[in-house]
Amino acid sequence: MKKGLKEAEKTIKIMKFSKSNAKVKAFKELLAVAKLICSENLPEMEAFSHTMLQKIKNYDDKHGSDLLETLFWYVENNGHLYKTTERMHVSLGSVRYRLKRMQEIGGFDLSSSQGFFDVHAAVNIYFLGLIEVKMK
Repeated sequence: MKKGLKEAEKTIKIMKFSKSNAKVKAFKELLAVAKLICSENLPEMEAFSHTMLQKIKNYDDKHGSDLLETLFWYVENNGHLYKTTERMHVSLGSVRYRLKRMQEIGGFDLSSSQGFFDVHAAVNIYFLGLIEVKMK
């Protein structure tokens, strides 16, 4: 099968599961995580995202907090605290506290490149809606 046709088919499959309101998207517009997902590794990707985010999601549900949303905007803004504060309309101290709390709860280190990459991938998997992360 030709490369373009394969890309189009994968894009259609991904968009069916995506939470995005967009109905049409080019393969080149998909995030790297979406391009890496295939039927063979879907269970692994689901487990990975679940492991990284479940404790934070549970904490949010129990305490009515916005840690997961903060994490999304933090990675969306490439770790820029000020851009995250502007997007969320919260103080710098609030974002710093939330990031510290998430690291304690989730057991990851956002100051390391590997930790940031792992969290970034898990957040994108979850918020793209490419897989369903099982939440309580």
